[in-house]
Amino acid sequence: MNLVKPIDPDRQARVVEAVNGFIRVGESHYGRSFAAVPVLFDLKGKTSGMYRVRGRERVIRFNPWIFAKHYRESLASTVPHEVAHYLTDRVYGLHRIRPHGREWRELMAAFGADARVTSDYSLEGIPRRN
Repeated sequence: MNLVKPIDPDRQARVVEAVNGFIRVGESHYGRSFAAVPVLFDLKGKTSGMYRVRGRERVIRFNPWIFAKHYRESLASTVPHEVAHYLTDRVYGLHRIRPHGREWRELMAAFGADARVTSDYSLEGIPRRN
């Protein structure tokens, strides 16, 4: 089996642009502005994306191997999925709503994105977590 190479810097930059684009859609949807969120490409294993909060730090993390192998699908589904978590956190707070509840689904609809909770990507060639 050939291992997939991680997403290249040019495509990483396009993913960050997509994150910022969805944030702008969210700003229009909610009628308020939001700070940019750091985007990291450091996830491993079978998870394609994650919104993480530690204390006051908020970050969106993506799996660079899954994004390399499933680039278009990840842009269309994983990016808005994680941005929706970020924005609903900023508007409602993580502990006041369900992670994939009504508020999150409404924002996904505003994004024009599929509100499936998980993706069904082939993980052949994707390195596993150690």
